[in-house]
Amino acid sequence: MKKKLVAIIFAVSFTFAFAGCVDNSGGSSQNSSTPDSSVCSHIYDNACDADCNVCGEERTPSEHVYTADCDANCNVCGDERTPTAEHTHDNACDADCNVCGAERTPSEHVYDNEYDATCNVCGDKREVSEDPVNGGNWTGEVPLK
Repeated sequence: MKKKLVAIIFAVSFTFAFAGCVDNSGGSSQNSSTPDSSVCSHIYDNACDADCNVCGEERTPSEHVYTADCDANCNVCGDERTPTAEHTHDNACDADCNVCGAERTPSEHVYDNEYDATCNVCGDKREVSEDPVNGGNWTGEVPLK
């Protein structure tokens, strides 16, 4: 009787020692047969993470999620990729991509001279001082020095 009880306790302990984690994260998981795996709830850094932080068991993670084809970083985990499309801007002065919102350092506005109030590239308006040659009324002519 004692031997049967010891055998049953050993069998139950052995079963739990070799059982994999219970996957509560929505990903698929296989039970591991390594003694290092213990009964647990899998913990992952994010939906794109393939390895359990507790036992190291692998799963098939979710696909990376991107805002657009021109987006270089996964919205879930930040993983970088080579975008499949170029960013789209209205013009050289536009700082934000029209598709994904990525920011860039745009080129400087281009004006004919210090009295020109409208950028030649994007049409942006700026404050200018009065044109001293034409009595304060800017005519579009380059003033003589």
